[in-house]
Amino acid sequence: MRIQPGILATVNGDTILIANGVYTGSGNKNLAFVGKVITVMSANSAESSVIDCEHDGRGVSFDGVSFGWR
Repeated sequence: MRIQPGILATVNGDTILIANGVYTGSGNKNLAFVGKVITVMSANSAESSVIDCEHDGRGVSFDGVSFGWR
């Protein structure tokens, strides 16, 4: 299962719930939100859904994104 295709299929305001497991490889690291205002979170707890970059890349990239803090 890959996370990036789920991100690409979203629209602003969507939430992606990540199932339990360790996510590795293509489509599960260097995740890009491509300017979308979405939430990506574990369905259960941070400990149960892990993005393992295998010492190659980053979990998430927010390049070119402006953040608004409340």
